[in-house]
Amino acid sequence: MDIEIFNHFLKVYSYIIWNKKHLLGEVVEDDMMKLLDKEQLIDFYYAGKHKFKVKKSKVEKYLNTNDK
Repeated sequence: MDIEIFNHFLKVYSYIIWNKKHLLGEVVEDDMMKLLDKEQLIDFYYAGKHKFKVKKSKVEKYLNTNDK
């Protein structure tokens, strides 16, 4: 699944996850470490990259939504 990750503008240590033009939800920093692999984490934190390919099952596992 292609996702885009951006810093949450109101919550510290939280990130907003998008798929194309659809807001999927948010993820906290601890879960971000599990969501992305080592190379992706380096790209996100140090290279400023925002677009990644991640398995859909990982996104569903670590994503926090407000549907509950």
